[in-house]
Amino acid sequence: MKTVAAINDICGFGKCSLVADISVLGAMGIQVCPLPTGIYTAQTVYPQHKNKSNTDMIDAFTENWAEMGASFDGIITGFLLDPVQARKVQHFVKTFHKSGTLLLVDPVMGDEGVTYANYSGELHEIIAQLAEEADILTPNLGELFLLAGETIERSAPEQDEEMVAHAARLAKTLLNKPGKIVAVTGIRLQDAEGELLGNLLVTQEQTELYAIRPCGGYFSGTGDLFAAALLGGILKGKKPFDALTLAADFLKEAARSATERGADPRGGSDFEQHLHMLVE
Repeated sequence: MKTVAAINDICGFGKCSLVADISVLGAMGIQVCPLPTGIYTAQTVYPQHKNKSNTDMIDAFTENWAEMGASFDGIITGFLLDPVQARKVQHFVKTFHKSGTLLLVDPVMGDEGVTYANYSGELHEIIAQLAEEADILTPNLGELFLLAGETIERSAPEQDEEMVAHAARLAKTLLNKPGKIVAVTGIRLQDAEGELLGNLLVTQEQTELYAIRPCGGYFSGTGDLFAAALLGGILKGKKPFDALTLAADFLKEAARSATERGADPRGGSDFEQHLHMLVE
């Protein structure tokens, strides 16, 4: 059985982070070893949420798992609270990212071109270092611009074709080692029938866009679900673009179900009903 170390927070409400990682990868027949970076009563878009950092335990996880002789087929990282936590996660990655281990870094810094409240220059520096180490990188469009040293408000071309081409150029600047995969999510496009949502796969050998017709609005946990499904698909032997299209189709169905029942977007999509799509 393949094994993945999942480094992320856990939320009581809002189906994201470790809930997404464990559910998706588990459904794909992959053992998940969770390293919780924080505990949240509800994800941060709920105004009344309470949280407790688990930063002090990250070194204990690293040391204990190293003493056990643990090894992983994959490592996935998500939201990082602050530079202290990020450096501890960086140490974990240096300890366990060996030959034969795929490291997926989801560089959680912002959304829709706006950075999150915890974002800082020091945190950006560490996330950029993790992004260099990654074998698979899954930024949304705004995070791609940040990692490439640009601001989306100033630099993003307005036309769809120009946007996709520019995103591909920026993604290629992040391909710092052979075999690396950059999957850019959340590229908003238009055609004659309305809005499309694009996911762009960029490697040294290929640049391919997969656009879907969105079914409803934005739901909590979308990025986490996508990253987990992408990593799981690749670990199960799928070609990167096939894994990307599977992840995107899975999210589309999860959003469709949640939209049809009028779900609160903060609570996440109805992905549980569609985990069968990920089972071979």
